[in-house]
Amino acid sequence: MADEANRPDQLPLLAYATPSPLAEVGWLFREGNQLVVRDGWELPERCILCGADEAEKSALLTFTWDHSFQVSPHRSTLELRKSGKVRAHLCAAHYRAWAMGRAVGIGGMIVSALVMMGGAGLAAVSENSDVPRWTGTGIAWLMAGFGMMILSLFVFVLRTRTMACRRIEGGFLYLSGAGEAFLRGLPEVPAEMKGE
Repeated sequence: MADEANRPDQLPLLAYATPSPLAEVGWLFREGNQLVVRDGWELPERCILCGADEAEKSALLTFTWDHSFQVSPHRSTLELRKSGKVRAHLCAAHYRAWAMGRAVGIGGMIVSALVMMGGAGLAAVSENSDVPRWTGTGIAWLMAGFGMMILSLFVFVLRTRTMACRRIEGGFLYLSGAGEAFLRGLPEVPAEMKGE
């Protein structure tokens, strides 16, 4: 899959019309402890977090970056939020932790939605009865479900986080969090890219 996704004949035909004039230089670099990778690229089949060669599982990681605090009068607000994707590989232990975070987070969101719907239904039925004795319980369920939803979102975000996006510029993602063993041996960012 890595070979098909990154084949040179699949690269843009017009190099001057692409977002990156460095197509001929390369697609994967390091800048200090940051990974610099072309948007949409599949990383080498090593664990992105520990550098282990036995990485079998891959995950499509989506990153967003918003530079609204760096807006100049000449920059359109349509350019404020950028996103990019990278397919990264994880060793069995890191993939298991990542997949467990996703399962627990998504499962918690589903359960919390059901608790909120049950609480809202119980409160509505109780409120319309002659003696509304279950209204308080229904509202408590609704609030508990909302709290569970927030907690599930935190679990999902924090347990599935592998790398953090520092910026997206020129079609490249600048990511922190990759392991030193993975970064070792990658070429440094060319001077042309540092001037972007």
